[in-house]
Order: sequence, then structure tokens, then C-alpha cells
Amino acid sequence: MKLNLNVSLKGFSEEELKDQNGKVRTVASLCLDALLATYTNELIDGAEKIIRYNLALKLKGDAKIPKSGEINLTAEEITKIKELVGKMYPTLVVGLIYELLEK
Repeated sequence: MKLNLNVSLKGFSEEELKDQNGKVRTVASLCLDALLATYTNELIDGAEKIIRYNLALKLKGDAKIPKSGEINLTAEEITKIKELVGKMYPTLVVGLIYELLEK
């Protein structure tokens, strides 16, 4: 599935969501953080870490997400991203990213 992840998220007030430093984050950067994070009470082996790392590289586009932001993701890759986004972020961010990934 071809998706544009080079977009910001807007909350219910229609303002772009920002991090604690006031920086607007793209969906791609939020997904990268979720893929590369370490989660409490999660014991994963090296194989799972490599799956996450390789998917992060794909999102990153070997150092550059295309300006269009469009990337082809498989259903399995989308499921993995959704799983980790669901662990990392609050409800609003999870809902907005899931909506984008399910289009």
C-alpha cells in the first residue's frame, strides 16, 4: 500500500501536534521513534530487533524520506507499525496514525 507519511498530525482543534520543544513532527518521524524504542516489560530477541530496524530504514529511505513522503508498505509492515505506535503514544496520536495507515 502506498502511503504519504511526510505529513503532520492535527488534533481536534485543527492545530498541528508538536513535541515538548514546539517542533512539528511528521507521521514518519513518529513511526520511526516507535519502531526504534525500547518498551518496558518487553523482551524481544535479535531477530525481532532486526525486523524493526529494517522497517525503520525503509521508512527513513536510507537517510531521506522522499519529498513526496510516499512509501510502499506491506500489510505486515503496517501491522507492525500500528502495534508499536499503539504501545508508545497517547490515544489521540494512535487514532490519527491508525486512520492514516488504514486508508
